[in-house]
Order: sequence, then structure tokens, then C-alpha cells
Amino acid sequence: MARFLLVLLLEIIAFTAVAVWILRQAGLLSGTVAGLVCFGGIVLIVATVFHLLWRPMLKAFPPRQPAPDAVRRRFQSFGLGIVNMGFSIHVAADDEYLHLVPLAIWRSLGARPASIPWSSMKPVGKSRRVVRVNGHRLDGPKWCMELAFPRQEKNDV
Repeated sequence: MARFLLVLLLEIIAFTAVAVWILRQAGLLSGTVAGLVCFGGIVLIVATVFHLLWRPMLKAFPPRQPAPDAVRRRFQSFGLGIVNMGFSIHVAADDEYLHLVPLAIWRSLGARPASIPWSSMKPVGKSRRVVRVNGHRLDGPKWCMELAFPRQEKNDV
């Protein structure tokens, strides 16, 4: 964690230095360097978010192999706490777990797959899309999130 904070601090310093340089000497080279520094900053911020937020929130739920009869959908949108993964999660839902697999690009930056047991999910209010997992809010598509609700509740609605 200290390593990520150090790199983030260095990125802030580099961005500031490049911004001052561009203001003094505009041109193709300075624009290219600015673009590279900005792109590097975005990559760094995303990696930091995954390492400091996503991974600790899902650490208790190591990935497991989905059951052969699991319902699978690709490119689904999920939010975990303040991390929003729009159209970035491949999902498998079986009788025991909700299996979340981030896209390869996000996995390369630190997001890890997880298999969350339905028993660990607590519904939040009347929404069929929101549950709490270890105190964190998990938003997802209704088709799979409503599986976290007790059977008798589904029939009442």
C-alpha cells in the first residue's frame, strides 16, 4: 500500500512538472509527454483503486469453479462500495455462489475474481439489485441479485 501511495505522489509531482513545462514551451513534444503522463496517471489511479478497495472488500471470497448448470452472462455492470465496474464483469450464478470475474484488463491492474456465497448477502431495503456483503454495498443486475433474497420474499412481490 505504501508503494502505491508513493507512486501516486510521484505521479502528482510529474504531472505538475509537465503542466508547468507545457505552459512555458507548447509544442508537439510537450503535448505528447503530457498525454503519456496523463495516461500513466489514469492507469495508476485504477490500479490503486483495485488494490486498496476492490481486493480488500472481496478478500474473504476466493474464486471457485462455477457449477456446470450456472447461469452465465458477460459484460455485466456491478458496483462494490465506491468502485463502479460498468459492463466490466463476467458473471456466473449457481445455487451457492455469485461468481464475479473482472475483464482481463482490470485483472491485469489488480482486480481479482471472487465467488460470493448467497448466504453472505443481506438484502438492502426493497431493491432487488442491492445487497450488503461484509458491510459493503454490492449493486448488480436484477436477474442475478434477486437470487440473494429469501424464496418466500420473491413470491410476495
